[in-house]
Amino acid sequence: MRYGFVNNFAQALAAPLAEGSTTLSLDGGGSLLSNAGADLGYTLTLFQVDDQGEETAREIVLVTGVSGNDLTIVGEQEGTVRPSGGWLAGTKVEARLTALGLISLDFRNASSIVLGEGAQNDATNCLAGGRYAYNGKSGSVAWGDGASTWGQYSASFGRNAATNADSALAGGSGALASGLASVAWGSGCQVSGDYSACFGGQGSVSGARGTAGGYTASVSAQWGAAYGYGSSVSGEHGLAMGHNAAVYQSEGIAAGNGASSNAGQAIAQGAGASAFGARGVATGAGAQAAEDSSAYGGGADASGGKSCAMGANSTAQPPQSSAFGADTISANVGQTLLGYGAGGSAVPGGLIVHGLAHLVSTPTHPADAAAPAITRQSAAQVVIATEPLNLTDDTAAVELALPSGALLFIDGFDVVVVGSDGAGGSPEISIGPNDVTPAEYLASTPVSLTAVGGRESHAPLVANGIASLRVATTVAGTGTTYQAKVVVRGYVMEL
Repeated sequence: MRYGFVNNFAQALAAPLAEGSTTLSLDGGGSLLSNAGADLGYTLTLFQVDDQGEETAREIVLVTGVSGNDLTIVGEQEGTVRPSGGWLAGTKVEARLTALGLISLDFRNASSIVLGEGAQNDATNCLAGGRYAYNGKSGSVAWGDGASTWGQYSASFGRNAATNADSALAGGSGALASGLASVAWGSGCQVSGDYSACFGGQGSVSGARGTAGGYTASVSAQWGAAYGYGSSVSGEHGLAMGHNAAVYQSEGIAAGNGASSNAGQAIAQGAGASAFGARGVATGAGAQAAEDSSAYGGGADASGGKSCAMGANSTAQPPQSSAFGADTISANVGQTLLGYGAGGSAVPGGLIVHGLAHLVSTPTHPADAAAPAITRQSAAQVVIATEPLNLTDDTAAVELALPSGALLFIDGFDVVVVGSDGAGGSPEISIGPNDVTPAEYLASTPVSLTAVGGRESHAPLVANGIASLRVATTVAGTGTTYQAKVVVRGYVMEL
C-alpha cells in the first residue's frame, strides 16, 4: 500500500459516523482524495475539541475509496479507537502526517517508496520517483519521468532511463543499461555488454567489459576502450583516444584526432595517423604504416611492407626499405637512406647517406660508455663525387668545397665516364684548388676511355689536407655527349 498526502486538508463530518461504520461522509473536499484505491490510501484524523480547545479524542482512519464526498474507510488505525457512540456530525477531519505515513518513507523499514503520478514498484525495497517511474526488481531505484528498472539492485536516473540487467546503472534521458553490472551515463547512451560502461551522449558499448567515453563514442568488441567524440573500437582489446579515432582489429591503438588502426596490433598516434597493416606503427600527424612497418614524424609514409620511415615527410614505400631524415625518399626495394632530403637512387638494396663522415677534433667519451674510447676517435673513409664535367667544352669546370673547419686528405682520384654519345677525341682534365692554380693537385691529364662506366685512376700531387678543389676541362674532346665525374677517395678531419 502506498500513502498519499494532501496539504492543508481540513473538513468536517456531514453525517454521524457510527461505531463499526466503514463509510464516512464529508461536508466537502472529497475530490482531493479521489485517486484513493487498493494500492493508494490516505490517512485522515477525526478529533474532538473541548471548551479550552484541547483535543480530547482522536481516531485515524485509512481512506481506500472515494465517491463524491463519501469515503470508504478502514477505522481505528495505528492504535487509535473510535469513541463510544461514534462521531457526531460536524466532527473535524484533517489529513495529518502519521507514524505509518512516515514509515512508508523510511528506507530501513519500508518495502518500497513511490513518489509521482503513475509511479509504481512491483518489488520490495525500491524507490520510484517521477511520473510513471517503475521498478520491476527488488532493491532498485527509478528516478525520473518514465525511468524504469528491470534488473535487481539496479538504478536509473533521467527521463525514460532504463536498466534491463542486475546491478546496472543508467543515467540520462533515454539512457539504457542492459548488460550485467553495466553503466550507461549520458543522454541516449546504450550499454548491452556485461561489466561495461559508457559515459557520453549517444554513446554505446556492446562488447563485454568495454568502456566508451565521449559523445557518440562506441565499443563493439570485448575489452575495448574508446575515449573522445566519435571514437570507436571494433577490435578486441583495442584502444581509441581522440575525436573520431578508430580501431578496427584486435589489440590496435589509435590516439589522435582521426587516427585509425586498421589491422591487428597496429598503432596509430597523431592526428590523421593511419596504421593499416598488422603490427604497423604510425606516429605523427598524417603518418601511415603498412604491415610490420614503422613511420615516425608528421607525414611519414612507411607504406611498404616491413619498411621504416623516420622524419617529417620521409617516405619508404617500397618493401623492406628505410628512410631516415626529413623529406628522405626511398625509391626501391631494400634501400636505406640517411639524411635530410636523401633520395633519387634506383638501386635496389642501396645505402644512401647524406652526411660527411669525419674525424672529430675533440671526441667525448662519457665515463659510463660501454664502447671503447677508440670508437670515438674513428671515422669511415669518404668517397666524394663531383657533378658531371663536360669533356667537350674546354671552359667547363666543377667544384667541391668542404664545410668550414674540415680538411680533406686525398688518397686518389678516379675519373669515371658517366655520359657518352659519339664520344671521341683526346680530352684532358686538371685538378687544383681554384682557377689560379688549376693543376696543383693533378696536372693536365688525358681521358682515354669513352664508354659509360670506364674508369681511370690517378695519384694526387698533394699530401696535405685541402678545403676545396676544382676540376676543369683543359683540352676538349668531341661528341654529342661526353661527360665524366671525378671521384675523390680519402678521409676528412675536423681541425
